[in-house]
Amino acid sequence: MIACCAPFQTAMLDAGKKGIAVLCKNEQGIRCFCLQARACDADEEDRMKNMPDNRAIPKLRIVTQATIQFCPFCGTRLDDLIGRGEREFDERAEEQRRLLL
Repeated sequence: MIACCAPFQTAMLDAGKKGIAVLCKNEQGIRCFCLQARACDADEEDRMKNMPDNRAIPKLRIVTQATIQFCPFCGTRLDDLIGRGEREFDERAEEQRRLLL
């Protein structure tokens, strides 16, 4: 697995799970990493979106993500990391496509 440090590797393994994760994205040949935060696991997302509307509870943002250029844990430039393992990156990006916004 392409990873610059142990926390980054752990975050990559947490893709699709509740909490913070790092995902690979390859859209039209543009490769990047995304930092993603989930309020629930991906397999619970539909159930959470379809909960009855309760005016006392504000709508919950289930997933949010942002593209990152540097590792949030050790500061490594992520373009360099992608360049060292493009094939593996592309494979992981294809696997994770359904999890991305």
